[in-house]
Amino acid sequence: MNGRLARRVGLPILAAGLIALLIFASAPPGSTPGSPAPGWLSPTLSPSPVPTCSGGASLAAAPTSGPSPLLSSFAATLPTPMVAPRFSWQFGDGTFWNGTGLQYGSVSHLYERPGHFQVGMTATVGSLSYLCSVNITVGSQSVVPSIRASILTGPVPLSVDLSATAVGGSGTYKRFNWSFGDGSFGTGVDVAHTFRTAGDFEVLLNVTDSNGSTGEASLEISATPSGGSPITPLRILTEAAPWVLSSLAISLAIVLVIVLRRSPRNRAPPGPPSASLLSEPTKQSDIDEGPSKEVSPMLAPAAPVSPSPELGVPRSSPSTEVIRVSQRIVLHLAAQGALRPDDVARVGFSQAGIQAAVGVSRSSASNALRRLESSGILQSEVRHVEGGTRRLRVYILTDRGWTLSRELRSRLSSRAAI
Repeated sequence: MNGRLARRVGLPILAAGLIALLIFASAPPGSTPGSPAPGWLSPTLSPSPVPTCSGGASLAAAPTSGPSPLLSSFAATLPTPMVAPRFSWQFGDGTFWNGTGLQYGSVSHLYERPGHFQVGMTATVGSLSYLCSVNITVGSQSVVPSIRASILTGPVPLSVDLSATAVGGSGTYKRFNWSFGDGSFGTGVDVAHTFRTAGDFEVLLNVTDSNGSTGEASLEISATPSGGSPITPLRILTEAAPWVLSSLAISLAIVLVIVLRRSPRNRAPPGPPSASLLSEPTKQSDIDEGPSKEVSPMLAPAAPVSPSPELGVPRSSPSTEVIRVSQRIVLHLAAQGALRPDDVARVGFSQAGIQAAVGVSRSSASNALRRLESSGILQSEVRHVEGGTRRLRVYILTDRGWTLSRELRSRLSSRAAI
């Protein structure tokens, strides 16, 4: 009977001993049963953008989010000074860093691709283990596309070859979607399109990278009615020559009248004022077709100004209205000031802002801007504009344009003084 009792009691005790031995053997080195296992996926810790630690340790991480490539730095602090703690780092992207000594408590890691990464730190000294974890979020850079066109203007049917490039984002681009502004669409890096009706068309390009980020760019194509001769510098000079000569003759006549009226021998006796040849238009209707309102004489020349390459002579049949609109656009952009490469443009640099400031129709502003740009007075580029959600085309004075603006201001100031 005693043998049976020994067997009944001994077998459970032996089984309990074997289970305890297995638990002790399965515990990782540097830990004791009942203490958290080394590693950063401890069930007692929940990784988050704010570092969390156990056992009184602390972890500093910065930055915890940003665009790729992102360099993050980590520094662990243990509750009591330790001679030779062993640090094990896991950065969540498949890379590790281990070492013994306090110097391994501070590390930096470069995340080269977008994603969400859980960083874990384990510090072990003898039977003590300290755990910390933090989440790192790496985003993609903005996708910035650009468009190149084989031709920007010409008679219909106008065939244009378009090419797309892009920078930023993941660096790998999946889709290139085109909208040609005439109801037609296309896909691909390089496309060709024929504009069969006359008009101004805004070509839009939308690029999507491998992370799903998108970017957009635009370009304006102008298709003119067929049958006209191509615009060349010789054609501009030929068409403008009669107008230049007549303007010079009128200007000389005005100067002669002024000189004669100021001569004491030819000064008229006092009396009621008569109509003067030098009267200047003071109504907006004298300048363009917009609503009538009072404007400064500085914006309304008494006579057409002699066009030169600096005055942006229109390439179609010249008119006083277009020349005056071109002059006012140059003076408006000069008043906006210089625009540095990294500046966000004010609304006044966009076509809508220029159109509102000068007070002309969209077609008049568009034609004048295109001719000023082709003459080298302006240059255009696509930028972010204050208050806008997408990039727009803005217009900036070139060195030649700034020279012209100073000449116009000087001429108008002299006329006002007279």
